[in-house]
Order: sequence, then C-alpha cells, then structure tokens
Amino acid sequence: LRQNQRGAGYVEGTFSITNSFIVGNVGTNFGGLDIADLDPTDTLAHNTFAQNQASSNMPGGLRCLGSGTARNNILFGSLGTTVETNTGGCAHETSLIGTSMFAGTGNVFAAAIEDLRFEDLASSPRDYHINTGSAAIAKGGAGDGTGRLARDVDGEPRPTTMADVGTAATIGPSSGAASG
Repeated sequence: LRQNQRGAGYVEGTFSITNSFIVGNVGTNFGGLDIADLDPTDTLAHNTFAQNQASSNMPGGLRCLGSGTARNNILFGSLGTTVETNTGGCAHETSLIGTSMFAGTGNVFAAAIEDLRFEDLASSPRDYHINTGSAAIAKGGAGDGTGRLARDVDGEPRPTTMADVGTAATIGPSSGAASG
C-alpha cells in the first residue's frame, strides 16, 4: 500500500495483514492503517510501516484499537509527526517502533531511519527491504512462536531462531545474518 492520499486504509472485522509494505501514505487522522478493532484472532505481523504522514499528534504509521497484539512489525519514519502509533490501542510485541522504546514484550528501537538500512530510499519506487546491519535483524520472536510467519514477503524461508522484524531482508544466510 503505497502513496495513498487518504491514508493506506481502514480495517474492520476479521483480518490477516502480513508481509506488507505500508509506505509513503498521507492522511488526516492516520497515515498508514487505521484498524478499528484488532482482536486476538486477527493477525498483524511482519509488516513495514515507513514514511507515512498524518496531521500533527496523530499516528503517522498505524492507528490501532482493540485487545489484540501486533507482532514483528516495523513502524518507523513518520513524516510531519513523531507519533508512529497510538498508545491507547492494541499491544505490540517484538516490533521496532520509532526512535524510543515502546511498551510491550521484546520491542526495540532505532536511533534514526538510517539504522534500519533500507535497501534504497533515494530511487522511486523506494525499496524498504532491510539490509545487512539493520537494527531490525534478528529482533523478532524466537523460535516459531505466536505471530511468526514461515516465509517472508519474497517467499524466502524465515530462520527458525530469531527472525527479523518487518517484511523481508535482501540479505542471505551467507552474509552471516538470516533473511526475513
């Protein structure tokens, strides 16, 4: 979901959103996705929310309500606001959210967008795959636990140890880091 002018979308009801790039969207009340009710049976995992924009003090990447848990996602680089996601909504686990630690189990942070080592932000369309040295590598949940997907966005198998957060990596096992 790229470069929509009214946010990437509104989600309600039972859903599964995985291995997606939600990037470069602009909206008033949210930039990336607006999820009305994430419940424990829904899946929001291994997605990359980057460089979305919303009005001041509104979540640039994700507005999420409900009692469910989003896992292994990247929410980073909102434009025009420092708010990546709302704090009164769904829970986040083993995700990389903005430049400061976000409450939840196993969440991590990056000091700057450059720390994510996205493949190519200079060319169009931008490539949000992570590269060697990314702060998102090996930060996902261990083993094949809750919210883990067996394959990344490119169909490559995820490692069975610590997976990367977000959608996928362009790096391979020979580089010393696992893909996706």
